[in-house]
Amino acid sequence: MFARTRDAYQLGGSILFLGVQDVVGSRADVEKILLDGGFSFDASVPTSSAPAESRRHKEFAHISGIKDPAPMDEVLRMLGFSSVDSMDAFENEDPTILHDLNRPVPNELHERFDVVADNGGLEHVCDIRAAIENVVRMVKVGGAVVLYNPMVGEHNQCLFNLQPAFFFDVFSANGFDDLKMYLHFFPRYGQFDFGKSSWQEYRYGDETTFQKRFANTNSFFVAKKTRPTGEFVVPMQRYYVDYHTNDGETPVPSPVQSDEPDDDRPWVLDQIPSVVRPLYPLLAPAYRMMPNWVRCCVLDGVLKPLRYRRELADRERFRL
Repeated sequence: MFARTRDAYQLGGSILFLGVQDVVGSRADVEKILLDGGFSFDASVPTSSAPAESRRHKEFAHISGIKDPAPMDEVLRMLGFSSVDSMDAFENEDPTILHDLNRPVPNELHERFDVVADNGGLEHVCDIRAAIENVVRMVKVGGAVVLYNPMVGEHNQCLFNLQPAFFFDVFSANGFDDLKMYLHFFPRYGQFDFGKSSWQEYRYGDETTFQKRFANTNSFFVAKKTRPTGEFVVPMQRYYVDYHTNDGETPVPSPVQSDEPDDDRPWVLDQIPSVVRPLYPLLAPAYRMMPNWVRCCVLDGVLKPLRYRRELADRERFRL
């Protein structure tokens, strides 16, 4: 998916990864995946004589069976990046930049990188505001962020499961455009499998499921920085700004809104097909009497899919 994004957003130059990342595969595995996906890469990048192994990789090596993992900087140079850095708070991970994202980054790191990428680091930073401001400031104008973080699963392994609105609202308020997100559904215990998994495009406000049986869900967010960073903007959630002010000035697409003029209608009416709405006065008492599991089946299994099928029909879906 990162190679696909590189091509779509024409990424290159200098890249900073948050955390020292493992590659769950050898150099040969990486080359095969890129070849099978039709992605270009530089095969002339020298192969490391001493593959990098983090503490986590050593812990799971007996499960993965991978004895010679490809170093992340080697893979990124194969993908065309001219310089590769990593930032981590722990010295024993050997990052090129030792820094705790809970604290502001030094000025010399402002607008230094063409790409700032994360493969599961932000959710471990307690001061998430400081961490995101650091990310925003370190990206050059014209550069991009590529952020891959958990939404469902990994419980007790992180401090946050960040929601899509967080990324859209914060980055659009701080000089980023061309925002795009995908939901990644992958086998819950399949970290070392090389099989394809499911990806689905997500647009702001989509009423879609974030959870699938036997799967974890991560979000994959990418955005381009188009304006310099001044004072960092801490936005209110745009959905509720629109709901309470109805000013219509949204920097990103708003959630699906009903075309009915009655602003005092119950919110649940927006969740059901229009043909069912006239029956609401009759159905409301029955709804109140339903056991919760029946409400979940009716709303999540029947009414919401019918209500949003047209809005979600054109979302990109694929397996990678």
